Amino acid sequence: MVKLLTDLIDGAREVFRFRELLSDVVMATIDTPDYILDKVFLIYEDFVELVETMRPITPGDVTKFVNAELLKYSDQPFFPVLGGLYVNALLNKLFQSYDSLEIDLTDFCGSILENAENESKIADDSDYYEYVGFSLDFIGYLLPDKKKLVIHGAVGDFAGALMGENAVFELYGLHGRYAAYEKHPSAQFSVEG
Repeated sequence: MVKLLTDLIDGAREVFRFRELLSDVVMATIDTPDYILDKVFLIYEDFVELVETMRPITPGDVTKFVNAELLKYSDQPFFPVLGGLYVNALLNKLFQSYDSLEIDLTDFCGSILENAENESKIADDSDYYEYVGFSLDFIGYLLPDKKKLVIHGAVGDFAGALMGENAVFELYGLHGRYAAYEKHPSAQFSVEG
């Protein structure tokens, strides 16, 4: 278990060391949703290759990693994009062995919000929570055909983007912009509470 968590932590270090990716992320985030997805796919492919070199993981490993270790990178540039793509690569690796996954991000999101509030002292603004800007982007991105993802907690932009045929994404929390963007017509994206 310790060696496996070390793999996930080493992977996160590598993800946030990809300085050359930052220019791609900058360019991707200032354009149309289709352009963003085209640019992000190239970054995501690199993360998938990284994740494929790791030992087998479990959903509990990913949840523990996100809630305990990933927070350490929350002040890195483009954390929601890079962290989200990395976690999504981990989830899609899990889908090679599991048909359904349930991940709880509520502790993670609470910690991110607390850190952001403490650092920025943002005034209570009714428009502030219109879209989530404090969680992991691209969770459920390229969700494989006939797989089910259940997330407790908030997710960021492009949650469930390009979901596959008959894929199911159940979200118990908030989401950012472009949720379920260009999903397969048979895919289901639902938001509860």
